[in-house]
Amino acid sequence: MKYSIVFFLLFSSICYSQNIYEISFENNGFNEDDIRHEFFIDTISNSKNCWRIGKPEKNNFKTSVSEPNSIVTDLSFEYPTNDTSSFIIYHKADDGFMNGGFLYLEADYYVNSDTLTDFGQIDISFDKGKKWFNMLTDSIYNDSIKSYFKFNWNNEKPVFSGESNEWKDFKVNFEGLGKIMNVNWNDTILFRFSFISDNKQTNKDGLMFDDIRIEDADEGILELKNNNFINIYPDPANEKLNYECNSKNIPHKIQLINSLGQVVYEKKVMNGEVIDLRNFPSGNYQLKYSDNKHYTFKSFVISH
Repeated sequence: MKYSIVFFLLFSSICYSQNIYEISFENNGFNEDDIRHEFFIDTISNSKNCWRIGKPEKNNFKTSVSEPNSIVTDLSFEYPTNDTSSFIIYHKADDGFMNGGFLYLEADYYVNSDTLTDFGQIDISFDKGKKWFNMLTDSIYNDSIKSYFKFNWNNEKPVFSGESNEWKDFKVNFEGLGKIMNVNWNDTILFRFSFISDNKQTNKDGLMFDDIRIEDADEGILELKNNNFINIYPDPANEKLNYECNSKNIPHKIQLINSLGQVVYEKKVMNGEVIDLRNFPSGNYQLKYSDNKHYTFKSFVISH
């Protein structure tokens, strides 16, 4: 059995390549795949695969990042024991692999499991599944290649076991790896998301993912020159900063960046947000807006 899902391909019409692919798990996984991606829940290696697409209705898993759907280790019941369930994304290598440009995998996740003995992992294959590498633990042949995998901004890897207590996100950047692994344009790269359990039933919710995103491009996204696209106030700000976006109902990310260029706050939002500034030192900051097509900055001051 094979479940298809909608992929959204966003691209720039100007002279550089901009290829972003995102799965939000809406439409319950129906409709055709795009020409450069394929998604399936692997019922070949496990006919009772527990991954399900839909609205989570469990003890801890009740909401998605982009409502209403996520992909979950069962939508209503605890995850099974002695189980390994996987879903796989087929990705056709594009300009990021070829030209050493932007190349990353990003997703939101929520975990509720027995610590260490029940866990999730993400594997990557460069030879159509003949050999898999765990992106969290494997050295990928040797330590010099392992260094190409950079997680988040501080290289803190996601933990798909235990209790996250909320939605979290991760981003793994592997720019330059295409050349090292001899990847050619249009080669098939596989990403396998798995959840593995032991023989002890803990009656927990398991693991779920939402808004899985792949960027494979040789340039960045377009900068918005309109400084009125986002509004923040007050400026200077003391305890709180109010953020508003003039483009309504578009999922996007906001980040606060300090004067050293460090990201000190990050959140996915739709329209507005009130940011608590009490734990941030006084100084000059920028708020960065970014969605699938654009980004822009707004400067402000924190003054306690």
